[in-house]
Amino acid sequence: MTQEDFLVRQFKGLGRVIAVGQPDERLPLLGAERGYLPVDNWQDTVSDMIQGAHVVMMSAAPGPGTVGSS
Repeated sequence: MTQEDFLVRQFKGLGRVIAVGQPDERLPLLGAERGYLPVDNWQDTVSDMIQGAHVVMMSAAPGPGTVGSS
């Protein structure tokens, strides 16, 4: 079971579980519903999703869209 599978099973009773997918995924992973955003300018879309949510849980992996350059 992946970390995502675990989280979806724990929280699916609260409503839809939505994840931001990797733009280069050939097929979406099993688990959460997927939305796809560009590497740049994703912040406004995520902010809108958060404002409309009842519960927000965030888990981010390092990558060009989430880690600033040093």
